[in-house]
Amino acid sequence: PPFVAHTPLYFVRPAWNTPKAAALHVSEDDYMRTFLGMVLGCLLTIGVVYVHDSMATSTVASGASAGTSRQIVNWDVAASEWGQVKENVRTTWLKLKASSG
Repeated sequence: PPFVAHTPLYFVRPAWNTPKAAALHVSEDDYMRTFLGMVLGCLLTIGVVYVHDSMATSTVASGASAGTSRQIVNWDVAASEWGQVKENVRTTWLKLKASSG
């Protein structure tokens, strides 16, 4: 049936062969590209922050012409938290392995 202004939307059946509906189709490749983009974006962000922080505390960069710059990340705390995450993952993996076997 044609769309009438007073027809509730849940009674209107969409035509799935229209260009608009085809544009809404998302393939598995698109999901993988999105996921890969997020992972690469995170790695790039961490890398840039690490380079910035290493330059901020570098003796070469702290010469007479260097401006005042502070670290973005407290790397001692980050290393401690990362160690805790690894330990929690290892403990959970051992529990999972013991319960399945």
